[in-house]
Amino acid sequence: MSSPENLYSILDRIEQRPGLYWSSATLSALDDYLSGYEQARWTLRMDDSETPSFSRFSDFCLQKLGKAGSWVEVAIDPDTDMEHVKHFPGPTWHSALREAEPDDEKAFLLFFSLLRAYRAKT
Repeated sequence: MSSPENLYSILDRIEQRPGLYWSSATLSALDDYLSGYEQARWTLRMDDSETPSFSRFSDFCLQKLGKAGSWVEVAIDPDTDMEHVKHFPGPTWHSALREAEPDDEKAFLLFFSLLRAYRAKT
């Protein structure tokens, strides 16, 4: 049985061919997809250890877009070795991108531009 792909390999495919996933390449569709991915990963206790932490992406976006940051608390569950991320009040990557680029399709492209910069940094 093959292991599940990590988040970055999925995002790479989405960036290359978003039409395979949604009828329009929008930030809203991507945000919904990522929320579902995280929920499934948590529910199924999937190991995504090959992917560098995505939990600090929101703070990275806020910094790059010149927004006041939220803060994140990351803890490892000793029973499952899974990362628990708790975001505290403040803007999210989605809201910051939406404010920086109100056009949903252009915000989608901005997401991937910021993601490339984040991945290069981590």
